[in-house]
Amino acid sequence: MDEGLRNAGINGFPQEVFDKIRANAAPELDGGWNYGITSYPGFYGYTDWNKEIYKNSTQQLHNLSISGGGENNNYVVSMGYNKDEGSLRFGENNSERYNLRLNYDFRLTPKFNFETRTSFENKSTTTPTMLGNALTNVTRQFPYQLDAQPKWAVLWLPRV
Repeated sequence: MDEGLRNAGINGFPQEVFDKIRANAAPELDGGWNYGITSYPGFYGYTDWNKEIYKNSTQQLHNLSISGGGENNNYVVSMGYNKDEGSLRFGENNSERYNLRLNYDFRLTPKFNFETRTSFENKSTTTPTMLGNALTNVTRQFPYQLDAQPKWAVLWLPRV
């Protein structure tokens, strides 16, 4: 934000603002610096967005494979199951996958082989709508919104 202000030819934040951000200072309820933006609760606070967005979750992964064969044939059968409960704190996000594979090789003659490769997968994934935009933009937001319009909101109108 500071660099954007300076690029637009507007004075950026003074050093004292950065010092207050590092110190997690309380909001300035008297109007603050920069047309009241520093009176917004949480302006000086640091938000650990990883903690706010992500949660601990579990993932299961199971695989079973059986193989064998003889002098003229070989086979491999494998199956798997994967369940991920999702790591986002808000919104439904999870996935579940089943897979099955069969490989079979049969030698008819020394120069002629018959080989098959067959696989099946069923996957269901649920993610919140517009997840990419949310994760990109969330770090540009305050961690919560005010319940009422602040007294300094009129100062946010564009100046002509």
